[in-house]
Amino acid sequence: MKYTGIFLIMALLLIAGCTQSAPAVKPAEQPPQAAPAAAESAPVNEVVIEQNPGPGPYVGTALGYYEYSGTITVTLDVADRVLRSVKIEGPRETAGIGSVAIDTMGEIMLKANSIEIDAVSGATHSSEGVLLAAKRALAKAGLANADLKR
Repeated sequence: MKYTGIFLIMALLLIAGCTQSAPAVKPAEQPPQAAPAAAESAPVNEVVIEQNPGPGPYVGTALGYYEYSGTITVTLDVADRVLRSVKIEGPRETAGIGSVAIDTMGEIMLKANSIEIDAVSGATHSSEGVLLAAKRALAKAGLANADLKR
């Protein structure tokens, strides 16, 4: 009987402790935030072709191997619907893997006069970043790949 009373008191204390409400915590006030810029609010893979592009060179960016390697930048010089130069930068791409895509894809684009080329085997994510950045750069020139001379 003695133990029953102790268990009863402990059960009541436990129930009382569980039903107590915590004091309301008011969240810290946040300063008003500006509306996101159009580029920030656009979907990640969206490309918008400029209607009245200015003079080149035209620069596009995209993520390389996810967020680990940072940004890949493609700079295109386009004249008369022909790629005149392609410069690709991705300083944080993995040496011997993503760097192969960075080092080789520009020359292939120039020879093909196209930004729609095959990915580098073993460097798929880096290649996709290069291709997306090139597509964005070409869009800034007011062109799509189909507009380039064949």
